[in-house]
Amino acid sequence: MSGMWKNELGSVMELKDDGTGKISGTYRTGAEFFMSKEPGETADLVGYIKNHTDKETGIPTTTITFCMAWKIE
Repeated sequence: MSGMWKNELGSVMELKDDGTGKISGTYRTGAEFFMSKEPGETADLVGYIKNHTDKETGIPTTTITFCMAWKIE
């Protein structure tokens, strides 16, 4: 799973899947731009993606988790 996603406030997330279950990328918040027209902060993100089948329903499922480290100044 690799790609770029945007929301209605202008936040942008870019993900790269390395094929082993690890994902990395960046997240730029659009909340500041929405309120003040200033560019938002960008944070690196890391996480994991796992495709599996739900044991109870048998439905194929994808789980994604990630975290970001924001700079505090």
